[in-house]
Amino acid sequence: MIKAIIFDMDGVIVDSEPFWRQAKVNAVARFGGNITLQQTYQSTGLRIDEIAQHWIRHCGLDPACQQALCDTILDEVIEQIKHNGKLLPGVLESLQWLATTELKVGLASSSPSRLIAAVLDIFDLNQYISIKVSAEHLLLGKPHPQVYLEAANQLGIAAQQCLAIEDSVNGLLAAKAARMVGVCVPEPGQENNPSFGIADYKFTSLEEFISPTISKLLRIKLPA
Repeated sequence: MIKAIIFDMDGVIVDSEPFWRQAKVNAVARFGGNITLQQTYQSTGLRIDEIAQHWIRHCGLDPACQQALCDTILDEVIEQIKHNGKLLPGVLESLQWLATTELKVGLASSSPSRLIAAVLDIFDLNQYISIKVSAEHLLLGKPHPQVYLEAANQLGIAAQQCLAIEDSVNGLLAAKAARMVGVCVPEPGQENNPSFGIADYKFTSLEEFISPTISKLLRIKLPA
């Protein structure tokens, strides 16, 4: 029986993945590297320090620039969300629906706490989410399940009784490794990635989450 819903943030709650891709391209170029927007998908869903390490290795950059590269990426993403960010379709409605039930709701993200706090404040979502876990404070980031296991622990719910909502393959791998029910909402253009085949449910947007199928799974009523 599912007792908790755990949301990823980037690409699930807020349409931030395009900002992350452009920020990676810009930041890597600033430090002497060159990557394409298509290549940036390689690091989608990773923790920001792992993103920086990935592109430092790929481009042969000075390892000493890692923290500066992280800060440059993060600063641009936050600014873009502040000025151009939008909640993804179905997010607010899904959160409002879950708020009428006894289910617990949490967030487990690879993003730094600073970005999580900014997003939840900008869109006034703190009222819907009881715990927020950032992989920045953990030993291992996605695709390792540690961030999801920590979220389940903070919620006081067994991981097997949690449903996780993800948009990236790395995130979905983490959720499934934690033995959670995995819902994937792939970013447009990534729907046909065969790696999403491990998901228990696959939707084109969270507008499809409020459905008889999920209502039955969660044992809750559909909104009137």
